Amino acid sequence: MPARLVPRRGLRLDQLTMLVLGLLCAGCGRSESPKSDLEKQLAQSTAAAEAFGYGSIHLRSGEPERAIEAFNRAIQIDPDFAGAMNKRGLAYWQTGNLQEAEADFDRSIEVEPSNHQAYFNRGLLRSEQGEFQQAVDDFTRAVQLQPDFARAYYHRGRAYQKLGRPEMALVDFGQAVKLDPRLAEAYASRAKARLQLGDPYEAVADYCRLIRLKPDDPVAFRQRGLAYLIKGDADNALKDLSRAMSLQPDHALTFALRGVVHQKRRDVDTAIADYTEAIRIEPNRALFHYNRGTAHLEKTGFLLAGDYRQPAGEHLRKAVRDFTQAVALDGQDAKALYNRGVAHQKLGQRDRAIADYSKAIDRNPNYARAYFQRANLTCDTDWPRARRDYRRVVELDRTFVQAPYRLAKEYLQRGDHEQAVEQFTRAIQADPQFVQAYLGRGQAYAEQGLMQPAMNSLAEAIDVNPAYTDAYVYRGRLHAAEDKYYEALSDFNEAIRLDNSDPEVYWRRATAYLQLGQVTQAVADYTQAVRLNPNEAKYYQNRGVAFLKKGDPAVAIADYNRALLLKGDDPALYYNRAIAWRKRAEQITKEPLGPKEYQTARELQARYVENALADFTRAIDRDPDNADAHYNRGLVCLWQDRLQAAVASFRKAIELKPDYAAAYYWRGVAHQYQGNQAQADADFAQAESLGRRR
Repeated sequence: MPARLVPRRGLRLDQLTMLVLGLLCAGCGRSESPKSDLEKQLAQSTAAAEAFGYGSIHLRSGEPERAIEAFNRAIQIDPDFAGAMNKRGLAYWQTGNLQEAEADFDRSIEVEPSNHQAYFNRGLLRSEQGEFQQAVDDFTRAVQLQPDFARAYYHRGRAYQKLGRPEMALVDFGQAVKLDPRLAEAYASRAKARLQLGDPYEAVADYCRLIRLKPDDPVAFRQRGLAYLIKGDADNALKDLSRAMSLQPDHALTFALRGVVHQKRRDVDTAIADYTEAIRIEPNRALFHYNRGTAHLEKTGFLLAGDYRQPAGEHLRKAVRDFTQAVALDGQDAKALYNRGVAHQKLGQRDRAIADYSKAIDRNPNYARAYFQRANLTCDTDWPRARRDYRRVVELDRTFVQAPYRLAKEYLQRGDHEQAVEQFTRAIQADPQFVQAYLGRGQAYAEQGLMQPAMNSLAEAIDVNPAYTDAYVYRGRLHAAEDKYYEALSDFNEAIRLDNSDPEVYWRRATAYLQLGQVTQAVADYTQAVRLNPNEAKYYQNRGVAFLKKGDPAVAIADYNRALLLKGDDPALYYNRAIAWRKRAEQITKEPLGPKEYQTARELQARYVENALADFTRAIDRDPDNADAHYNRGLVCLWQDRLQAAVASFRKAIELKPDYAAAYYWRGVAHQYQGNQAQADADFAQAESLGRRR
């Protein structure tokens, strides 16, 4: 609807001047002459002005049809009556006849090119019709003709906003309020422009000026609340939205915005309540259902953190219902489909989640996060598709560093190390502070055997974040793999200094100490690893090895027993415990004993040897290709004078490992005990050829 405007004037100035001069001259010259042409013209002009006045009254009274009739009479009397054409254009506009309205504004401008009001009105009409550039041209002409025309500046600013030029709009709104400091709508529009330009602070200032002019306007408080929200001032946003609600109690959008504020404050239950109220007032707004769905989804994060599985599941199901309703109300809402996919994913409904991500992509082919989530779910079952999805994310958003990083991790897992290096490098280029990507790249290089590039990448990670313990740990592992145990210790020491709560690092440092022969330090670190995580079998297993090297097989056996309880049937554990039983058997008779104690010790020794034999047999049953297990079982059988069994065990060890010099030697011994000297000599010769001397 056009603005109701005061008419510029009924008659043109030159007409009135001529009429007045004519009357003066007529009065001076003749007293009773017939009506002159000037008198007739004055009568006609008076009639046109009268018709124009009636039309203006009807227009202000909301009677556009009667106004048009009156303006028609005025124009019939005076075909060049620009003011009447302008006003008739407004009347046509009120009736919805936009074509005739624009034609009248055109004619008014044609007759009187200096008519700023006609340009203004045509600009308003063109704005309503979406012809914003033409509107800008008309408003520009209006302010050229009337430089103090505040409303023309204001409406030109609105047109600039529609054209996506908020910086130009800002200038015009500023000029409008400068010319008319009480033009409230100009403050409101300037605030919106400032929000568009990312300046919520000045936007708040404009809304404050607006509220001073309109202290009971709920829209002003609502918009200022929104500006505070964008500014990050949730407390003031909450106050303004609550004030708006008190002025306009049943406004759905206000409830929805307040819900957003509560959600920002992590008061999710209150947010859900506000969204629910907004839905009660306007049940068919997709956005309100969507927002409540996001709140339910966020609530699950809090609940899962506390491990309240059942309540979390209930909120996830509610989120699914809300997103489903949002999609039903707005079928093109890709975000609702995406978030429903997230809810399905958290519920463990993988296929439904993939379907939702796919639908989101159908509606928005540039939805990077939907591709990313779909790739995460399909990389195990459909790697080619997942790979395409990850690459699509990289194309769409080069700042989304998780996409190349996840792609690199998948390549690394599949052994495609060159592609892994390429994608880790992409992630680093997108975010040079992404330390995990440096670590991943170092791992990809290392698995190719490129140790120097691997070390360089790890050093870069440490340069970016000197407190990044994972980089020290992995670099320590690489040093250990190259038998550089002192360098490994240096890195493990730094990792423990930064974080002394990780049992894995103590375990790795202990292993480095063990390789350097520093058994006491190794035992101490294995013990600390056990304290931090008493349920990890390998800590006990490795500490058993350390105790064995320290000469304490009894304690080693206790550690192997604990490891077997935790890990179950493990051939390596049985093998290690068998070695410990054998060492314990060797050890027991070396102790100074009296005759009675010696007999007891011999009985214990026999039992320990049987235990060793049983454990070697268990190890072989579970790993028949372990040459060392066969060899050591042969030694135990030899100890027990079970010569044939010993020969069989040594023979199997040699089958599995043809260059096993020790197996040849001890088989020779067994043959010798059996009286098979020729076979013994052959085995001794073979052992010597392999480097084992008698």
